[in-house]
Amino acid sequence: MKKITSINSQTLMRHGHIIELDDKGFTSSLYKLKDEVSSHSLSMTPEDVEGGSLSPALENLHCVIFSRTRFDFEVIKQRSEFSDHGIWAINENELSYGHPFNRIVETVHSKRHRDHNSRMGETSSIKVLVPLASTNEANWAMHIACHPEFPLVINSGVEPLGLYETIEAVMPTLSTPSQIEVAANETATLKVSINNAAIGEEAELFAESSGGYLPLTRIQTSKQTATFRFMPLGLSKGETVRVKFGFRFYTGLASTIVKVV
Repeated sequence: MKKITSINSQTLMRHGHIIELDDKGFTSSLYKLKDEVSSHSLSMTPEDVEGGSLSPALENLHCVIFSRTRFDFEVIKQRSEFSDHGIWAINENELSYGHPFNRIVETVHSKRHRDHNSRMGETSSIKVLVPLASTNEANWAMHIACHPEFPLVINSGVEPLGLYETIEAVMPTLSTPSQIEVAANETATLKVSINNAAIGEEAELFAESSGGYLPLTRIQTSKQTATFRFMPLGLSKGETVRVKFGFRFYTGLASTIVKVV
């Protein structure tokens, strides 16, 4: 992982996470205070531990560890929703983890947002950020939200950043001219570049327009750039349209205003 970040959130469930990272993925377990869980409610026998062995903040407290779950990067990469600009969330309840899913795909289809998730009682403390589908796993990132009374236990350094600050730090952006002009009988070219990508990383970019015509609406980048053609069909002199660019499931990262002259 290139970057691991974490913040505290009072709204989360009363348990903590123990994460063991390696080159191929990570294993995560939940832990709770022993007097806050009934062993008969667990699907497996919990492991009793002294809290101080997990974190100095838990000194003199008795804890139980349970729901040890393995998450392999290769399994995520084989999923049909694996994509550029992906954020893989792992839902959880009080006693176990769910399966990872690409939150970007979920939200683009349903228009759901984090307020809706909280109303539905869904919690996803762990999120894996995949900048591009071509990005090596070593350059992925992870964000973990933690209950303030249950410190994160992890075999890696952690930066104190929120999810959206982490997204800004590691996820790619796009750049393109903010405005161009084109004659009514000509074709304009719009060059789009990927920023914050490593050498050799490429992606498929998507375009959509509020008017006119784009002969191609999806182009694979070469050297992290793609050039789209725009034809002002049906437009009159003085009219303007907006052409937006993004990834398959994360649109509108950059845009150009095209004015017909």
